[in-house]
Amino acid sequence: MCRRFLCLWDILAQDRTTWRRSGVLGQGIFAISRLAHGADLVLRMQGSTELPVHRVVLSAGCAALARVLGGLGSLHDREFGFSVKLLPAPSPRNGAGPPRALAETPRLAIAGVHPFSMLVLVHYLYTDTLLAIGDSRLTRSTAEGFTDGSVGAA
Repeated sequence: MCRRFLCLWDILAQDRTTWRRSGVLGQGIFAISRLAHGADLVLRMQGSTELPVHRVVLSAGCAALARVLGGLGSLHDREFGFSVKLLPAPSPRNGAGPPRALAETPRLAIAGVHPFSMLVLVHYLYTDTLLAIGDSRLTRSTAEGFTDGSVGAA
């Protein structure tokens, strides 16, 4: 369980590093012609961190996200300072076929939540298991992402 989460964490760090190396108009590791494993949504977190996900998994695991993904508004919490809203997909460049490229995929924009917290939620929604946040393997590995800046802070 912890190993899967650390792999996801490493992927986020690789994506952020790739964006930085590519410059202002750079692309992360997910900027490919087709998103892997049928991902049809991208979580956009703070610091321009993005993670391809499956709309059905998020909707099935969380009723509030299902409402947002169903176009029934957005979520805002003034007390905790976070918001969740669905950003529409840009029109496909060629005008035909379903959107497959990262640039043509709708975004679920999450503001006010650290990418680590979102990754914990995504891990739970995909695996239905809770992470042992106190696990030293987890805290040591993720601490590196905070100190070297490979994953942005909220």
